Amino acid sequence: MLREYVPQLVDRLRATGSIREPELPNLEIFLTPEKVQQIRAVLEKNPNMPPRKLSKVVGLPAATCKAVMKKLKK
Repeated sequence: MLREYVPQLVDRLRATGSIREPELPNLEIFLTPEKVQQIRAVLEKNPNMPPRKLSKVVGLPAATCKAVMKKLKK
């Protein structure tokens, strides 16, 4: 495992100047207004739906659905 990991670190260091993992892209890049509207419509029908079930209905990852639910509650 270490033999595979060290060359990856070296490649990342040469490419970026750092060995840190790249940060995840912002949520807004993946979410279109249509997807947010779709989640909002499903949640209006069933506001207590858990993120895992919502993700199956909408077709997005559960973590994304949870983040959208959190934003919509604000």
